[in-house]
Amino acid sequence: MRRLVCLLALAVSSLVAQKLDPIHWALGPIPAAKAGAEFKIPVRAKLDAGWHLYSLTTPPLLNPPKFKLLKRPRLK
Repeated sequence: MRRLVCLLALAVSSLVAQKLDPIHWALGPIPAAKAGAEFKIPVRAKLDAGWHLYSLTTPPLLNPPKFKLLKRPRLK
């Protein structure tokens, strides 16, 4: 009986579990660029209300994050 109650509690808890994804990413305006030239695309992250970022330390020189995009034959 105890095992059945535990299995039932586990099944119910999995039904109400949330997928926590409080960060929403967006690309900024894509600048015009010549073929083969490097360019920067602004990337923004927005946190849902009630979510916060904390850090105990802040590095003296903060480098922006870098993203690597998959190569596509042609982007339009």
